Amino acid sequence: SPYLKTGLEQLDLALKGGLPTGGIVEIVGPAGAGKTQFCLQSCVLAMGGWSGLGTVYIDTESRFNAERLCEIAQHALPQTFSQHNQAKVQALADQCLVYSVSDTAQLMAVLEDLPEKIIEHSVKLIVVDSVANLVRREYSRDSMASRNNQLGKEAAMLKMLAENFDIPVLVTNQVTTKFGEGRLTAEGESYLTAALGTSWSHCVNTRIVLERGTAGRSLTIAKSPIAPVCS
Repeated sequence: SPYLKTGLEQLDLALKGGLPTGGIVEIVGPAGAGKTQFCLQSCVLAMGGWSGLGTVYIDTESRFNAERLCEIAQHALPQTFSQHNQAKVQALADQCLVYSVSDTAQLMAVLEDLPEKIIEHSVKLIVVDSVANLVRREYSRDSMASRNNQLGKEAAMLKMLAENFDIPVLVTNQVTTKFGEGRLTAEGESYLTAALGTSWSHCVNTRIVLERGTAGRSLTIAKSPIAPVCS
């Protein structure tokens, strides 16, 4: 299928089937909005009930939680991953290849090794949670050109993997505060926008904004080649 279902019916409908394969899908949102949960659920649905399918989870913020992955599996696919079938739940966790990376050099090394792993484990989804963390830590505001160059290399590798293996690459991104530059804000007013700037933004094929308010979570498709901008 050219799409990977998210399990969120309205979002799948708006995206004409789910997360599109062959490109970078970005989930943007503040801390606590549920970005990592979205990634874990996407991993569960990518592997589904089929033995032998795998996912790759590149964790830059030490947020991956195997127990939570199993809980989500039991909730999302109760017939397949019941509490009485712990062997199947454990097999699912084993098929999620987790890489904890602490700097951009490590990240690039992992990406370069992935083609072999994707073939070996029949990988159906790559997650990078988050793409912003490492570059924000390593590059100061004075080295934006170097930072953008690094992000360009990461994006090129991720797009190559997405296209060559026809799978979605799902990345999370943080938000940053800007002042008075938004179309809907008065001069001097602040607003939240995706981190990493416009160079990175051009690398992303689909952008979904995840927010948490008093009424619960909301999702907005902010960029998509196939879906209208909607929430």
